Amino acid sequence: METTDFKKVKDVLPQKNTLTILTEYNALLSKIAEKLVYEMEQPTQLSEIMNVIKTQKKICEIAENLYECLQRDEVDVDKANGQIDALESACREHEEQFDRCNRECGEERSEGGRGL
Repeated sequence: METTDFKKVKDVLPQKNTLTILTEYNALLSKIAEKLVYEMEQPTQLSEIMNVIKTQKKICEIAENLYECLQRDEVDVDKANGQIDALESACREHEEQFDRCNRECGEERSEGGRGL
């Protein structure tokens, strides 16, 4: 995910316009979902699958907490910014996990292929 995607949500928070805030939040969630579902190769090893599930759950929990914060009549901007930072961090952690898995799985495939 691009930092600018998270920044867009942060930038509209001071406007106190719920529709604008939730519209930007929806756009951010759509990008996150697209990245998680379509752009990342799914791991094949059980331990990596479990790690993916854990980080996806973490992303969902943070996203839900952020939504609860954003839909209130009075948005606590500091709390919302903290949740956005946490969501960005969780997404970055998820991407790093996939990168690590792709490297490790690639090495295992190469090693397995040599023996044939």
